[in-house]
Amino acid sequence: MRRLVIWENFIYPSEFGMKRLAEEAVHGPKELVDKSEEAEDPDVDDQIQFDLEDRVGWRKASLSMRRRIRQYQLARLKYFYAIIEFDSAETAEAVYNACDGFEYESSGAKFDLRFVDDREEFSVRH
Repeated sequence: MRRLVIWENFIYPSEFGMKRLAEEAVHGPKELVDKSEEAEDPDVDDQIQFDLEDRVGWRKASLSMRRRIRQYQLARLKYFYAIIEFDSAETAEAVYNACDGFEYESSGAKFDLRFVDDREEFSVRH
């Protein structure tokens, strides 16, 4: 049986990721600090008013913040992508067939694998 070999693995920021990281450096994570859209929606849980002693209010606010954190974590999965160099086209195809569309750690995000031409060049590494 022939061994399948990964030669190298490079991580690159996506254009989306570079834009968002620049915004976050100035304003913080959009999902956690931007309430401009929610301010117009009276049904959004983040606008809950409650007493400091109100446990139900705290639970609702906590659930809302957890949802926002989850949205942020899912968005961050798109900030970077990997380029993996294999020993052969057969190895690349085997990895593609095994992993494309596979869900990443119960996140709801699935691997979206692509073949990249050997002549393609990438300049920005993380």
